[in-house]
Amino acid sequence: MAFISTFREFSKRGSVLHDFLSREGQTAWSKASGFPSLRQDVSRDHVVPMLIPKEGVRYQEQYSERFVEIRRETVNFIKTVINR
Repeated sequence: MAFISTFREFSKRGSVLHDFLSREGQTAWSKASGFPSLRQDVSRDHVVPMLIPKEGVRYQEQYSERFVEIRRETVNFIKTVINR
């Protein structure tokens, strides 16, 4: 979420963030994006089951900088394996 720098009052920016992170805001975001909210009080009825994180499972953080940096190297390696 990015804020436009022309907001004059910090309280307005805080209110936008508060609204987005509220139960209602997360419900609207989840329905619009198709991804589950991490809030436990937001319904996941509309989300594809395989996208819902399972409790007790430790997931690999593939969005971290380390994984982004090695992506090209990994893709090139996979291409060499597939071409054999």
